[in-house]
Amino acid sequence: MRTHFTTALHSVMPTHISYLAALRYIGVITMLLIALPLTSTSATAGQVGDKDFLLDCTFEKYNNNTNYSAKFAKAWIPPSQKHRIVGDQILFQSYYDKLKGTITKRNDERIEWTYLERPKDKHGKPYDAKRIYSYFFTTNKIASRMEFGTGYTHIGYVWGTCDEIVTGNNLSGIKDKASKTDAQKKDKKYKQLLPINMKDWHTIRGSNGSVLKYHNTHDAILFTSTNPWFKATHAKLARLPKADLRYAIYWANENVFDLKGYKHFNYSKPDKIIATAYKGIKYIMVLDPDLDRIHDKRKTFMQFSMRFKNSGEWFSNDTALR
Repeated sequence: MRTHFTTALHSVMPTHISYLAALRYIGVITMLLIALPLTSTSATAGQVGDKDFLLDCTFEKYNNNTNYSAKFAKAWIPPSQKHRIVGDQILFQSYYDKLKGTITKRNDERIEWTYLERPKDKHGKPYDAKRIYSYFFTTNKIASRMEFGTGYTHIGYVWGTCDEIVTGNNLSGIKDKASKTDAQKKDKKYKQLLPINMKDWHTIRGSNGSVLKYHNTHDAILFTSTNPWFKATHAKLARLPKADLRYAIYWANENVFDLKGYKHFNYSKPDKIIATAYKGIKYIMVLDPDLDRIHDKRKTFMQFSMRFKNSGEWFSNDTALR
């Protein structure tokens, strides 16, 4: 072995090189032999760390949040979220306002980013809100937390998982067939609620001509109002049943009747939303697992709102516990 190595070395070294230079030459060759395999390995690490992709995420572990109740945390960190990464830009695609974020870290193991907002409190005064995310390519896990401006308590980490989708291909192994089956189950569930049987519903909130009813066994609500903008929303949804109408709730410790506009709402896309009627009264039915947070009886006052994602028409109603 030693003879063969010496022979090979002589074949690539000049014949006039000194002994000290030869040792240095051997050192350089050795470092190259060590470095080359490492370079080859890192080039193939990670699946989408250097590509454009979509994260389709589901947050589930809210119980570890010690600062707020899980129901409150869901209002700020929705269970269902989509984030699109293109180059060095990231977009909160499923959020009603399509927030543009800042990527703070990106490598073969993880990607981290933030979104900055300026929502308004119940007095109409704006404050800082930062959404912070970390996604791990190796485990498909995601963590998110909220930081607020001075005087507000932060929301601790909430955990979930994501499917990575690149040019229509799901890298996490979730098949399109599963998504189709899930959609069929949702359709079957809402069809069970029609036609409306008021014995299956009970009123939990209402005020100023509005009534909010909750189903006895499903996460579903019926909402009606004398608000002319509600009537316009109902008419458009009845005419365009596939329109992207989203809903939002806003909690307050005090009377919220003086709160105006829609910027303080965080709108979510429900599993199903339809325009219907019962004995001449027009209702909008919403089915979504996140609706269970409406049962929070610690909050007397709540605003309920709906907004068309594409066209922007919206309405809101103040409600109180019944």
